[in-house]
Amino acid sequence: MTVNASIDNGYTAVAGPNFQGVFLSAPSIFVNGPFVTDGNTIVHASGPISAAVYVASPVSPFFPSVYTAVLSSTNGPVVSAFPWQQ
Repeated sequence: MTVNASIDNGYTAVAGPNFQGVFLSAPSIFVNGPFVTDGNTIVHASGPISAAVYVASPVSPFFPSVYTAVLSSTNGPVVSAFPWQQ
């Protein structure tokens, strides 16, 4: 599988605790763009991938529709076979 575009699901108003996010499963995966998630939305892959993962969050409570994205070291990519585990 080749992902040629950024995948952006970082603007979930209320993200649940389990298995939300991006799920990629293929014998080999090539990623050509970054991922954007929110605080508990993880990037999962069935094999190793090289991709930047950013976390989006509102700038402030006064501007909830204005977001900033920061490079994450905790939101993935998480590599595990199906069923995915955190």
